[in-house]
Amino acid sequence: MKNNRFITQSKWLLTALITCAFSIAQAEQFEKPCEPEDLIGTWEISSIKNRNGLSAAFFDLLQPYQLIAYSDTGEFRRITFSKRIEQNDALRLLAGVPAERFRVQPVSIIVTTSQEGKVLESYSCSYFIKDNPRINITKDTLSLMWAIEGKVAVLQTYQKIQGSKK
Repeated sequence: MKNNRFITQSKWLLTALITCAFSIAQAEQFEKPCEPEDLIGTWEISSIKNRNGLSAAFFDLLQPYQLIAYSDTGEFRRITFSKRIEQNDALRLLAGVPAERFRVQPVSIIVTTSQEGKVLESYSCSYFIKDNPRINITKDTLSLMWAIEGKVAVLQTYQKIQGSKK
């Protein structure tokens, strides 16, 4: 009888601990994998980290001022600048960039393609659902990561431009 009660109490305690651990883990969740609706709008670069020396082919990813735009029709545009320019001028120039296409793969990988369907690049994406003061990232930040040969090469964060679509 004592053993049954001990087993029952142990199961209850284990269930409570698992529930508590799950709640704590969920409370600590600051980001989620990107979904297409998270991306829609125009975004301005807020930080760039180069983790692995990049070849010239990726030089545009390291430019200090960048705008990217994702549309609800699957269009994608990017423009990069060697220095910051007025946002309205950058937006006007971005509108003139030929559109590429994008899609979000199941594991939050964004694939961009030419209009003809040729894959241009792929990168992982996270969307911050709440502030993370530990790493100084705010809610509604878009985080993109490029990997080369399995190693993180470039980390970028973007903030949505006010007034762009949600």
